[in-house]
Amino acid sequence: MKRSLTDITADRRCPWPMIIMAIWVLAPLAAMANPLPIALDVEVSGEVLPGEELVFQLPDLGPGQRLYVERTATSNVNQLNWLLEDDFGRVIRQDLGRLDDLGPVSLMGGLYRLTIRGETPTAAGTFTFIAHSVEDSVSALALDSLDSRTFGGVGSTHAFNLSVNKAGPVRLFFGDASFSQLSYRIVDSLDNLRQDWTTSAPAVTDPIALPVGTHRIEVRGRNGYAGDFSLLVRPVADPAAVALALNGSAAYSSPDATETTEFQFTLVDTTDVFVTFDFSHSVSVAQWHLERADGQVINGWTSNMNPPNEPWPLLAGDYRLSVRSRSDVPVDGTVFLHEVIDTVESLVPDTTATAGILIPGQEHRFDITSLPAGVYLLDQTASDNINNLNWWIENALGETVLSRTSNVSDVEQIVLSGGDYRLIVSGESAATGFVDFALTTMAVIETPTALGSTITDAILQPGQIRRYPFTAPTSKPRAM
Repeated sequence: MKRSLTDITADRRCPWPMIIMAIWVLAPLAAMANPLPIALDVEVSGEVLPGEELVFQLPDLGPGQRLYVERTATSNVNQLNWLLEDDFGRVIRQDLGRLDDLGPVSLMGGLYRLTIRGETPTAAGTFTFIAHSVEDSVSALALDSLDSRTFGGVGSTHAFNLSVNKAGPVRLFFGDASFSQLSYRIVDSLDNLRQDWTTSAPAVTDPIALPVGTHRIEVRGRNGYAGDFSLLVRPVADPAAVALALNGSAAYSSPDATETTEFQFTLVDTTDVFVTFDFSHSVSVAQWHLERADGQVINGWTSNMNPPNEPWPLLAGDYRLSVRSRSDVPVDGTVFLHEVIDTVESLVPDTTATAGILIPGQEHRFDITSLPAGVYLLDQTASDNINNLNWWIENALGETVLSRTSNVSDVEQIVLSGGDYRLIVSGESAATGFVDFALTTMAVIETPTALGSTITDAILQPGQIRRYPFTAPTSKPRAM
């Protein structure tokens, strides 16, 4: 009687399961029995075949040796992985998800093994790596003092001992390397980890409050970077207060992200306000923020100096409008605080009207009463800012029947069911200007004609449609 592999392995008396298990367990042990010796700071290449692993023996290392394993090349980064073990089989560092760099790591000395294998029994690939001996460095750093350094090698860390004599927030300014090439962490004077290792180092960090004492800022390269970098730590200054009047203006200045101009203004009554800015610097290198004096945020810190999308209806009280640089680039300019008063008037269909946006953020509204049902043309006849003004139509319930446009060009075939409506004209962002227009009835005039007739006619008003119905025999060619 024939027996299947399932029947054989299910029989406890059969020796095959034990033999198979022994082969599976002893295979990696055999590979580990003769690890390949390698030296520090020397490039090593190899290939992992399906079901295999390679073990490399590091030289006898002294106590405190710092090590960084850099993967310089591989044909299968996502399906190969590695781990670093000591002579007792304890895992020191590993990456079981992919073949990314290991370290830097401090070792206690002795013999260590680096094992590279496939994530699955069928995974294979080539690889190249360097086990770097790492030499770290340290120096003192003073506030407001730019310090330029060069890493001692791949994986090395430079520690700055920053002395702070007055508690308060500071910002870190990194330079001479791209943000993706650096990583940093901060340990304060009480050994509290204030910032763990980052995945990048922006040109300017967010503020971090530090107490009095000596704090450690550690910086290292990422992705094998071992070049130059610089660090400047500046305390965040108290905002410079400047009075700002409603419908007035005032100048701002900020040499970098640590200094802010704070405009203070007071509203006696509930007021619609809008802010605009005049500057020569790039729009993206500065930012602004608006809040009540009690700290309630009206508009959080922006990512540029564009004005708001619409006015704010602000209650009576005291307010703070802040402007600052977003980096180490100095900025200066002027802020304008506008009181926005909308204009409302009536519109009679088929007559010319003028909408004027005189103040940034203003709306010019036209109320249309008892409009007959029909098809209409929004006919623009003149404008000094056609591409930066826009308009839309709402019904008596506030529902939009004509969506807000991106300019004030003609809009045809507006089907309205009759009743009361409101036409609204506004500026895009802080735009101002005028537009002359009319809401014209699109009249359809039909004049019957016959084949062979000559038609001489005219469009007598904007939006007019003239139709000429005629009857023609079938299956005969026709031409116009």
